[in-house]
Amino acid sequence: MQHRIQNPVEWVRTALRSNHMHALFVQGVSAVFGFATFILYARWMGPEQLGVLILFITAATILDMLRSGFLQPGMIRALRGVRQEEEPSVKGSAQLLGWIWSGGVAAVLLAMMQSGTLGLITSETHLFGLVWPALIVASFPGQYFAWQAQADSRFDRILAYRTFNGIAMLGCTIGLHEMGRLNPQNVASSFVLISLAGGALVVFSGWIRLTDAWKARWSKMTCLARFGRYSMTTTLGTSLLKSSDTFLIGAMLDTRAVAVYGIAQKAAEVLDLPLRALSSSVYPLMAGPGARGESNRVGRIIERVSSGYLLALLLPAVILFVLAGPLVGMVAGPDYLEAVPVIRIFVVAAFLLPVDRMIGLGLDSLGRPDVNLVKVIVMLACNVLGDLWVLSVWGSLSGVATVTIVMSSIGMLTGWIVLQPMAHLSIRRTTTLLRYWTSPAYVKMHLSKSGRDIRTNDA
Repeated sequence: MQHRIQNPVEWVRTALRSNHMHALFVQGVSAVFGFATFILYARWMGPEQLGVLILFITAATILDMLRSGFLQPGMIRALRGVRQEEEPSVKGSAQLLGWIWSGGVAAVLLAMMQSGTLGLITSETHLFGLVWPALIVASFPGQYFAWQAQADSRFDRILAYRTFNGIAMLGCTIGLHEMGRLNPQNVASSFVLISLAGGALVVFSGWIRLTDAWKARWSKMTCLARFGRYSMTTTLGTSLLKSSDTFLIGAMLDTRAVAVYGIAQKAAEVLDLPLRALSSSVYPLMAGPGARGESNRVGRIIERVSSGYLLALLLPAVILFVLAGPLVGMVAGPDYLEAVPVIRIFVVAAFLLPVDRMIGLGLDSLGRPDVNLVKVIVMLACNVLGDLWVLSVWGSLSGVATVTIVMSSIGMLTGWIVLQPMAHLSIRRTTTLLRYWTSPAYVKMHLSKSGRDIRTNDA
């Protein structure tokens, strides 16, 4: 069956209706506002204060990813595999577990501050002992909403939520600067207020119901927790693959080095954002076949998505590699030009990430988060040992970034070896797909399929 494109307007309309494009818009909006706000931090804060803020954001992101890893994959997989009448109990169970998790972690941090234990780790005890626990609790409704919207393929709602958050964060940053109160403590406090406002938005819009927690069932909570213990640990390892660089640089060098490395990471995110969007829209498509044990179908999705993304990555990667110097000088200033070689190394590493990310999603969708966990642990061990060696011998930020290439190569190879017997992956078939991605009719066909209801079309 051939799919013809009648005119460019039809092609654009088809693309705009697809889940992949909606997810890309979500990541794009987050990137634009996030990057603009980060530029203002870099311009208006000194490297030392920026380093403190980056450490806080990194730590907060780790806990957000842990909570998401504990509940999101299992929740989406469960929603894809149950009857419609069972959905409220799945959502309610995930919500109740999320509240318990958030409250428990916040209580631990408050107890650490009261006992003085937190002071042994950081001198910013007010920032990490009070603001951080508040942020953990305040951010949960918005995060839970995003999981539910992803499972229902309502990326339009996520787009509205992220746009609200981005505008609010940018406005708070400018306001704090105008009042002369732009510092890590006040910025972090604004995160809490914006999270509360965003949570109120999704609740009063009817996009989530906090009363769903009363519909939780012990059997569903047990099932989610059993799956989540592996996926959470995997998420922790995935988060530490990037954040361990930041923490080790802060411990072995200084906060200025953290700021420089953070600038490089932020610039390189432009290549990772489409992959995040693709991951969020592709995982529900994998979850259906995975829950039914259709491993070959999962393998075909991995091959198709990986080949298409690698092809799409080529042009922006070349542009970023060539223009890294002017970009850093223009947006961050001359104090951060040391980030240029680090950015170029990250560009090379970006070509290794798509296959590794898709393989990880494939393992989760097939109900093997334990295997995915082993893969991530291997990668994390290589990354930490490599960073320690590079920092102790040379103290080089470029060396730390180079370790990322080695780590990503090991992870991609390990994942391919593990998943290949289950999903029958083929390098030849993956490379052959590249010529199909250059066909507008082929792209239109899959954009059309992705725009349908994912509950009736998993591929």
